[in-house]
Amino acid sequence: MNIKEYLKDLIAVGGNQSSGRFAFLFSVLLSNVVLWFAWLLACIYARTLVDIPEGVYTAYGLANGVAFLGKGMQSFAERP
Repeated sequence: MNIKEYLKDLIAVGGNQSSGRFAFLFSVLLSNVVLWFAWLLACIYARTLVDIPEGVYTAYGLANGVAFLGKGMQSFAERP
C-alpha cells in the first residue's frame, strides 16, 4: 500500500487503519528529527561535538514515553 492510499484510509469513516498509530509514529519521528537536526546544526556551528544538556534529553525521553504510553493505552481501549 502506498502512502497516499494509507492516508486516504486514515480519514475514511469506516476504515480499519489506526490513526493513533500514525500519530504515534509521526510524533516520535518528528521529535527525533528536531532533536538530532538541532544537535547537528549546533555541532557544525561550534565545529566540535556539543554536549546535549540533561534537561533536553530528559524532556525528549518523557515526550516519547508519554506518546508510547498513550498509544499503548489507546490500543488496549480498542480491544473488545
